[in-house]
Amino acid sequence: MIRAYHAILAALVVGVLLAVGVRCAGTEEECTLAAPATCGADDCVDLASDPENCGACGHSCNGGSCVRALCVCGGTTCAAGSICCDGACANLNSDRANCGACGMACPDGIGCTLGVCTGEACPGGCGDGQTCCGLGCVDTRSDSSNCGSCGHVCDAGQICDNGICLTSACSPPCVLPERCCGETCTNVTTDVDNCGYCGNRCLESDPPLADRCAEIGGRAQCACGGTAACRTGQICCADGCRSVTADPNNCGACGNVCPAGHTCSSGACVCGATGGPCGEGEACCSGSCIDISSDVHNCGGCGSACNPTLADACVDSECKCGTSNACRPGAGFMCAMVTNAERCCSGACRAIDNTACADCDTPCDAELECTATMLPLYPPCSFACQ
Repeated sequence: MIRAYHAILAALVVGVLLAVGVRCAGTEEECTLAAPATCGADDCVDLASDPENCGACGHSCNGGSCVRALCVCGGTTCAAGSICCDGACANLNSDRANCGACGMACPDGIGCTLGVCTGEACPGGCGDGQTCCGLGCVDTRSDSSNCGSCGHVCDAGQICDNGICLTSACSPPCVLPERCCGETCTNVTTDVDNCGYCGNRCLESDPPLADRCAEIGGRAQCACGGTAACRTGQICCADGCRSVTADPNNCGACGNVCPAGHTCSSGACVCGATGGPCGEGEACCSGSCIDISSDVHNCGGCGSACNPTLADACVDSECKCGTSNACRPGAGFMCAMVTNAERCCSGACRAIDNTACADCDTPCDAELECTATMLPLYPPCSFACQ
C-alpha cells in the first residue's frame, strides 16, 4: 500500500510539473520537463530523457537514447551506470572490454576495477551460478554491489533478489540464504513454497513437478525427493513426480515414452483417445492404427503416400506397381525435358506416350502430342495432350 501511495504521489508531481512548468535555478526560463535539472550552463535539462545527461549531469549514453534515466542501446535498456559502446551496454567501472572508456580492453588475465585495469581477473574461473566481476567471482542474483550485472549497485537499504534491486519489507533485513517473502525472512534453498525465489511453489501444479526444494548445480530449484512424497498414482521420475497412468513420456513407468500419435491411458500407450495399442506392423496415424506395410496413403510411415502415377499398391512398406517396383518418373532435370517416363496402369508400368498420356485410358487426338507440363518442375511430372 505504501509503495502504491508513493507511485501515485510521484505521478501527480510529474503531472503538475508538466502542466504548469518549473523555474530552474539561476534563470527565468520556465521548463515543462519531468525531471528538470541545472547541468553546467544549461538550466533546463531533463535527466529522464536527455542522452547527454541521462540520470545524472554529464552521464552521456554515448550514442544511445535515454528512457526513464537509463541508457538504451540497440533496443536494450542498460543497467544503471552503463552506457553504449558500439551499440551494446557496458559498465565502464567493471567491463574488461571497455574499462574506463569504450574500447579500452584489459589484457588477458587482468580485471577491471573502478575503471582501471589492475589485478588478476578471477584466477581459475568461476563456479556455476557465479560471474567474474572485476577481480572476483560474485553471484549477480544476490550481490547488492553487482545486482543482475557487474557494477550495478543497489541503493542504500535495498537488497538484491534474483538479480533485481528491491526494498526489503523485513526488518532487520534478511541474510542469505534467506529472502524477504512478504514480510518474513524465508530460506529459499529449502522452502517448497518459495524455492529459489519468492512465490515459486514446487507443489502448485497438478501433477506437481516436484516434492521438495534443494540446491542442485549451484542454485535452489524444485526437486523430487522420493516415491513416498508423490501423490497417489504418481511416482518420482528424473524430471519430478509424474502421473504414470496418463503421462505419455512416463507411461506405466518412468521414461517409457509412447510412440508418436499415442496417448497414455491407465498406464498403457493407446492410439487415439479411446483406442488400444497398435499391433505389429501398425502405426498410429491421425488417431487410428494403420498397417503401414500395405496402406498406399501411409506406406512405410504415417503420411508417406505413394504417388498414384507411379504406383497403385503398398507391399512390405514399399510403393509398388502391382507386384513390381514403382514406375520410372522419367529422366530429366526439369519436366519440360523429361524422357522415358512411365505410368502405372492396372498393375503394370506403361510408357507415357500418345496412347496413355494424361491417364491410362485416354489417348491423344491424332493432331496432338503428349507433352510434359512445366508444373510441377521436377519429376514425377504432369502430362497432357497438346
